[in-house]
This record gives sequence, C-alpha cells and structure tokens, in this order.
Amino acid sequence: MHRLPIAQGLQKQGHHIGVLTQNTGRKAEIEALGFEFLDLPLDRKGTNLFTEAKTWLQTYKAYKAYQPDVVYQVTIKPIIYGLIAAKFLKIKTLNTVCGLGYAFSEEAPFWLQKTVSILYRFGFSKAQTITFFENTDDKKVFEDQEILKPYHTAKVVKGVGVDLDRYSPISKSIKKQKLQIILPSRMLWDKGIREFCEAAKMLQKEYQDEVCFKLYGKIDTENPQAVPESYFQSQYIKGYLEWKGFATDMKTIYQETNIVVLPSYYREGMPTVLAEAAAMGIPCISTNSVGCRDAIDHEKNGLLIPPKSTEALVTALKKLLRNPELRTTMGQKGREKAQKEFDSKKITAIYLENFEKLLND
Repeated sequence: MHRLPIAQGLQKQGHHIGVLTQNTGRKAEIEALGFEFLDLPLDRKGTNLFTEAKTWLQTYKAYKAYQPDVVYQVTIKPIIYGLIAAKFLKIKTLNTVCGLGYAFSEEAPFWLQKTVSILYRFGFSKAQTITFFENTDDKKVFEDQEILKPYHTAKVVKGVGVDLDRYSPISKSIKKQKLQIILPSRMLWDKGIREFCEAAKMLQKEYQDEVCFKLYGKIDTENPQAVPESYFQSQYIKGYLEWKGFATDMKTIYQETNIVVLPSYYREGMPTVLAEAAAMGIPCISTNSVGCRDAIDHEKNGLLIPPKSTEALVTALKKLLRNPELRTTMGQKGREKAQKEFDSKKITAIYLENFEKLLND
C-alpha cells in the first residue's frame, strides 16, 4: 500500500492497473480501488528450490496472460522472478530496490547472498528497465557486483515519500503526561529491538516517572530474525516498557510521541517511519547504517549512533531527554528535511515521469 499514490497516479492518466501479489486478505480492498487483482502465492523467505521454481513459473504465466506494457516490481523476489520472466517475454520493467534485506546482511549465509547476486545479474542482463534505489549504498552494491551495467538506467529516490499535509507537526503538551519514546517497525532482532529494550531498562531508575517506551509493529514470523512474543512478555514493565503490536493509525501515535528510535542494523532502503517522524517534527535516533543515515542529518534533525550499541543509544536518549529545546530545534529541522526530500507528491511525479518514458520509448 506504500505504492498506492504511484498506482493511482497511473490510473488517473488512463492506464489499466493489475496488481500481482499474494492474497493476504486485502483482495477486496485492492479491487475497490479500481485495480485488477492477480493472485500470486509467494513465500517471501522460502528457499525450497521446487517451490521457488513454481513461483517463478506462476509469475511468468501471469505476465504472459496479462501482456502488460510495463511491469513495476518491488522487493527482492518479485524483482528477480519478474525480471527473468520479463526478459523472456520482452516486457519493459521499472523496479524499486527498497533495501537489500536479510540476504545481504552479516547474518545471512554466504551461499544465499551469492545466489541472490547471480539471479539479479541474470535478470538484469540486457533488460530494458529503469531501476530506483532508496539509498546510494544499495546502488553502489549493485554497481560493484556488476549487477548493473553501464547501459542500465539507475536512480536514487528516497523511499515512497510522505504525505506532508497528513503528517504535519502539532504542538505537544509535555507537562501533563510522560514523554513518549517509540520504536515503530517490524519486530525483528536486527531492527534493534533488544538494544531498545535494554536501553529502556538502563534508564528506568532515573526516568520511569517521566518517560514511557513503546514498540509498535507486528511480529514478522516469516523472517528468521523475528522476535518471539515471549521476549516482549519477559521485558514488559507496565506503563514504562510495552509492546503495543501492529498499529493502523500511526499519525495519532506520532502526535503523542516525543522521540522516535530505530536502532536498526538491517539493510534498510529508506525507513518510512523516519521520514514520517521528520515530517511530523519529531527528533529521531537511529544508527549510522545503510538507509538510516540517509534519513537523518546528524545533530540536525536527529542523532546517529553506532549499530548494536546499547550504551550509545542510552547516551543519545539522555541528550534529547535533558534538552527540550534541542528536541524542538531538531523537530523543526526534520520538517524542513521532509519538505525538501520526502514529499510524496514530488517522488510520485518522478515515478510517473519514468513510467511514461518507458511507455513511449
């Protein structure tokens, strides 16, 4: 649904849109928006050779039956399988590499990264395609591994953007309630969940009456880095440290939030939560790692800390908790950054321009 503004922009130009994805219960919602729904059973983290070959064949058959003028592919498996199918069928493609994910992380086995690289390289070979990256680090990986060739068109755009009218700053009363610090993300270890909880406990004695720490997000059971629910139960401190689960209305939560934390060492693309927080005028703390550092200008709209360092996170939190003026200033700088770099209207316009280029080429 993050790509909805792009799809609706194409729809307004008179194009017919089909959405090829797994039916997770939202088929009716997608069809209600005026898109044709095409079901694709997909195991995001599966590595069974037979199952993956079957998924590729279903992708190929769907492309052949639908006969699209351009296919827009997002995330690892749809890009790889879609590129290979489109290559055989001579279909133009536009791709968004929104992070390299687990396959390129330090925890991933060597064979997995090697296999993914080979498949990417084969899919991109001599393809008529435009590819967007959400940060310069990921683009460089593709160039260094020669996945991208000189004849490929590759661009960097910072995520899908934020609706700046919807996500706008509001004044917060910090005298009548506790300061709220949140970590909004999928509940994965490499999103820094353990570091966040440990930092909260280290600050408990000094700040329990003044601050509350909350985690928002679902447990991604398909990911090998998924945090079990039992961990949150063991960390629970009523009114101070709580996991709230998946939230459907992040805007309301941001309105009650004073600091957003994402201590991630996952290979992020462009973390949407950091862009949304900036738009809302909320100072952020994140790691000096891929994707995250593209969302934060250190000491301006937030603080960047070393990955996997609970001590550095505690220091950064204390700095912001003890300086309300600094939080205000960083919030203002965040809004300015969002207006320059994260405006969804500007980013959607870039995508639509490139779709037209492919269609008319």
